[in-house]
Amino acid sequence: MKILLSAYSCAPDAGSEPSCGWNWAVQLAGLGNQVWCFTAQSNKQVILNKLKTHPVENLRFIFIELPYWLEKTKASQFFPLAYMHYLIWQYYAYKVAKAKHASIGFDIVHHVTFGSIQLGSHMWKLPVPFVFGPVGGGEKIPQTLEKYSSSGALRDNLRSFMSFVIMNIFKSTNATSQASLVLATSCDTADVAKRLDAKNVKLFLDCGVSAGFMPEITPKREVKNYIDVLWVGRLLPQKGLDLVLDVFKRLGKNHNIRLTVVGEGPMGDEYKKNVKKNDLEDIVSFVGTLEYSELREYYLSHHILMFCPLRNAFGIQILEAMACGLPVITLDQHGAGTLIPEGVCIKVNPNDDSLIDRLKEALIKLAKNKRYRNQLSSNGLEYAKENSWLKKAQTMTSEYEKLSVKRERVSEKKLRIH
Repeated sequence: MKILLSAYSCAPDAGSEPSCGWNWAVQLAGLGNQVWCFTAQSNKQVILNKLKTHPVENLRFIFIELPYWLEKTKASQFFPLAYMHYLIWQYYAYKVAKAKHASIGFDIVHHVTFGSIQLGSHMWKLPVPFVFGPVGGGEKIPQTLEKYSSSGALRDNLRSFMSFVIMNIFKSTNATSQASLVLATSCDTADVAKRLDAKNVKLFLDCGVSAGFMPEITPKREVKNYIDVLWVGRLLPQKGLDLVLDVFKRLGKNHNIRLTVVGEGPMGDEYKKNVKKNDLEDIVSFVGTLEYSELREYYLSHHILMFCPLRNAFGIQILEAMACGLPVITLDQHGAGTLIPEGVCIKVNPNDDSLIDRLKEALIKLAKNKRYRNQLSSNGLEYAKENSWLKKAQTMTSEYEKLSVKRERVSEKKLRIH
């Protein structure tokens, strides 16, 4: 099939959304599809360098460049400017896509990154079946966790305002209502999509793992003096590190459990002050941002991942940890609550006031019970295998074929009527 893949964020050997864009492109092309991947100009050099040493058949990249002053806004950490860059990029990308379609004749157009129902896409305007997602954005911070977002309240309020402007002035909701298929990362987003008149909504995990990321043999994690707990993410209020630090504050130093924090962000200094203030420096350490290959070693060397975001479509670190056989503790909400089956990890309901105690109890139980850790390790690994990028690409190719057949039937019906 001839696939136009809209992947604003796309880069090899990376994590998060750049990884998603890259893996969609490579895996779909690997199945014999002809893929034209539209992505941001800023990704050009790293992609071309990768293709020099690892060429991919059936895959072409089209780098969409904006005027110089707009390209400069992309590097800004002030996210409304990043929104503006992305929205304008989408318009430019659609204009190029329209011209390319006239000469190529795409069978499917699929928007994969950014995966936001609010930010939408212009690609639905092409006269071919349009797949939108996986997308999140319908998730909200529950009332019981709002106190942990207070330091980021301004950012959250600004996010809500920007979402309102984008959906009501830029009419990004058209992407949802006009899509042949909307892939939602959680029930929260699926409900929003249906309210926006989406005709065909399916739940779908927004991340995957490459076969090379999974170890051939699950490591034996021996416990010497400590159970080592890992937290991975951007140091932002909505990622929930404050919540995890409260668990360790209540846990204290008497259980031989310590925490490693991987990541950087605007809240870094505040979190470090919090650790010092509560005399947790002996059991909580910060290691900053790691290269993707280094991060994998942390997944392999620790005993538990504890990632409890206040609001998150899913969290690729959860799947990456499972792919390395690392047991996971998270919250039973949003993408994780929707898409992870029971028995694969520990999911704690966030909707009552005893959350910290229940997270503490879950951590102690898992730390003390090696058999339980091994069980979750095995179950998590199987879940990760079912969400490999290859399997996701195979599933999506099947969906494309269904949409193409449906389109042909509609066209034939119209011809018979006329």
